[in-house]
Amino acid sequence: MRPDHFAGYVAAWLIAALVPTVIGWFLFDGHTGGVQFTFFIALAHALLLGLPFFKSFSARGRVNLANCVGMGAIIGAAPTGFLSLLSAFGTTSASRGGIATIVNGVPTLAGVLDLIGIIASASAIGAAAGLGFWLTLRASGAYGPDCRPAVRDFVFEPPLTLGRRPGIILAAGTALAVLFVMALPTITKDRSCHNLFRDGRTSAAPALVLDLQVDDGELSAVAAALEGLAQSHGMSVRWGSRWNAQAPAYDISFCREPGLVVKLQDRRWVSANLPTFPAPTSISLFTTDASIAWQPAARDIATQLEQRGVRFKVSRGNIPAAP
Repeated sequence: MRPDHFAGYVAAWLIAALVPTVIGWFLFDGHTGGVQFTFFIALAHALLLGLPFFKSFSARGRVNLANCVGMGAIIGAAPTGFLSLLSAFGTTSASRGGIATIVNGVPTLAGVLDLIGIIASASAIGAAAGLGFWLTLRASGAYGPDCRPAVRDFVFEPPLTLGRRPGIILAAGTALAVLFVMALPTITKDRSCHNLFRDGRTSAAPALVLDLQVDDGELSAVAAALEGLAQSHGMSVRWGSRWNAQAPAYDISFCREPGLVVKLQDRRWVSANLPTFPAPTSISLFTTDASIAWQPAARDIATQLEQRGVRFKVSRGNIPAAP
């Protein structure tokens, strides 16, 4: 097999894993935390499930666009459908977005439609991977328009110019893309004081947690008051994602170097699905440096809440008394 044809095969399998990785990246709003995991899962699907399909079709001379897309759709849908059914087995009740999907162990119509949607989405992603796989095979010259592989005899044709070796160019490009995917979490890592784990720690316990009992209007007022208070303490303010478009769902971080962090988090969208979920709205105060004097900020926060008549209770730590 010519080196550029072999490189074309390598590029095609890497593309089959990169396509779902990129799609997943966009589906999760550019969140890079699981991009490496997604790539390796997609690559495992491609090699463990796709390679037997590919060898079977290749032996019969039927490696073509339709079969590659169909192969990808099946590989994308089958594991997802199996795991979804397995997770539903034995579940007595479940819901998504406040809509019941399983009641007394029986899937509802909404649950069936939800499962169909999940499987269809996975199938579409797999089909896109299969399309990328086929196009890469063709562009590299590893497969001809007759759906037959290029000559498999090793042929070295100097000079080895890149213009005559599309497979090598594609393999180099996909290799660089894989390296970028591997480095993406490091490149995009939040190194500001808002990131409690920037120093490599894997857990962080708050020094103080206040559980709030507020409605939408009170929550908006509390958020505005805390933002003003943070600015008076010289803290940086970062508004996080709006988790639920139907109701205010705040995720706000206030921080100051070297490591004082206050988070206002509203998780009513979780509580709607998990009635036992504790304290949907809370204020948590963290310190990542033992030398940080967090007590003044804690007292000011408690004072702001009391002045606005906001009901709260201390679920962790203690509000320090004034000196």
